[in-house]
Amino acid sequence: MQKILDHWEKVIEDPQTYLEELNQRTGRGIVGVFPLYYPMELIWVAGAHPWELWGNAAPITKADAHMQSYACSLSRSNLEAQLDGRLDLLDGVVFARKCDTLQNLATIWENLPDGRLIDVMRFPVNPGSAGAAAFLRSEIIRNRDRLGSLFDAQMSDEDLSETIRLFNRLRRGLRTLLSMRASTPKTVGIRTWYTALRASRIVDREEFLEQLEELLDALGEPDPEPAAPRLLVTGMIPEPVNVLLELEAQGAVVVDDDLGIGMRSVATDASEQGDPVAALVQQYLSRGPCPTLHNDAHDRPAYLVDRAERAGVDGVVFFRLKFCDPEAFDYPDCKEALDKAKIPTLLLETEWQSAQTGALRTRIQAFVETLGSGEAK
Repeated sequence: MQKILDHWEKVIEDPQTYLEELNQRTGRGIVGVFPLYYPMELIWVAGAHPWELWGNAAPITKADAHMQSYACSLSRSNLEAQLDGRLDLLDGVVFARKCDTLQNLATIWENLPDGRLIDVMRFPVNPGSAGAAAFLRSEIIRNRDRLGSLFDAQMSDEDLSETIRLFNRLRRGLRTLLSMRASTPKTVGIRTWYTALRASRIVDREEFLEQLEELLDALGEPDPEPAAPRLLVTGMIPEPVNVLLELEAQGAVVVDDDLGIGMRSVATDASEQGDPVAALVQQYLSRGPCPTLHNDAHDRPAYLVDRAERAGVDGVVFFRLKFCDPEAFDYPDCKEALDKAKIPTLLLETEWQSAQTGALRTRIQAFVETLGSGEAK
């Protein structure tokens, strides 16, 4: 188990070296994928390897010439990586148009001298609308054909169905790991589950699946654990990771999440029967509440309350990257609903390049202490 985690952490720390070696070993091209919800099955079935670009902590200097400093650090840090050559190993980049920042960044990327933009997948803003399925189907087919042309791949429906089965196994494995937090939150601590989530966006998917299944076997049966304040974390990505780890350092445990890099992206499988393109369409349209989706049938504040109550949490922690507009717009309504349900909340606003975490540590310590004493309620 330790060996697997160490390997994943090494890959997360230096993905470029791992991916260059993977390319030499397998011959698969490398495609950068901007989050969120891009169907990475399309890249895999085209014979390439998807690397989901969730940002990095390197200092930002060159990107400021192209983007405002008040754009989110996920987008700016990825642009910085492109400008300073850390993404030169990529055969191309695909965008999932999920917010205004990514929409504008795709245009910037397209005009870079060596941007290698493959395509931008436009998702229906309202998944519940009458034309959503037909529109998304056309987008998936266009992206599939563009990738197939780039990598000279002949892709049958059966090839795509087989790829869906592989990615479903990955999602189920990650859900199994994440669900174990509720009963053994200290055994399946933050380092274990968050490292798995980050690595699953980089490591060869077949290799990762083998390692994940080995890890799950090593975890074994749950043992009784001492009581501790139970938390649900929500947001896009809880970085810098040392802020996330501070929750455990102060004596709390994370038993559930509503993270973009977490349960939001692995909660829904695609059907393994019938038309595989239709399966990917339905998978997207069936996703649960997310601030990047507008769906009249989904009430995210009520969803968070229900999720928190079912997980038996003592509090909810919002991780919000600075200038992430979708999360910022949702926060007031979500907090109001949780307040009415008498579920304490803590908002942590961060960015990838944050170095000063002392103030956040103090706030986390105070929050966990109030949960332990019952004062927060």
